[in-house]
Amino acid sequence: AGSVEPFYRGEIGRLIGAAFKRNGGLVTAADMAAYRAREVDPLHLEWNGYDVFTAPLTAGGATVLEILKILDALDWLGLPDGAAKTHARLEAQRIAWHDRLTRFGDPDFVEVPLDRLLSDAYAAEQAERVRRAVQKRQPVDVAAAPRSHGGTCHISGADRDGNLLAMTLTHGGGFGAQVTVEGLGLILGQ
Repeated sequence: AGSVEPFYRGEIGRLIGAAFKRNGGLVTAADMAAYRAREVDPLHLEWNGYDVFTAPLTAGGATVLEILKILDALDWLGLPDGAAKTHARLEAQRIAWHDRLTRFGDPDFVEVPLDRLLSDAYAAEQAERVRRAVQKRQPVDVAAAPRSHGGTCHISGADRDGNLLAMTLTHGGGFGAQVTVEGLGLILGQ
């Protein structure tokens, strides 16, 4: 049809709303019809001569930017290859994932200290924690509730002309709601 109209305000939207209703879900055909995409500015970081862009919250790309900021504060690219460099990278990831699990949310509903988490000062503080952990050959002291199962698959690709592709599918460990919209093959999320 050359547009999103059938998906949100046409037959596809009605089929999705009916599947939710049949299975006790909350989304209705009216909810589908009322949806309007919002244009947002991406988050941006310059790192190692590259421009890194990601969607803003509620997407999780800010986690990657936080990791890169910590690694930059560590002068990670200048570190000699080996176990200590790998340990430093892992600890930067653990810190950023802890922040994601304990501080991120939908900024329309919760205050997320994203400016602080992506600041040079915070990156320097976390880099020092990583340095101490690597020196002691211990993990950084961060704890977040474990998750019993995953549910996100991602693939990235690039071609020789510089075209980039990133695709992420998150349905939860139980493969979403385990409901397929009849006639569409579309699996509903949890």
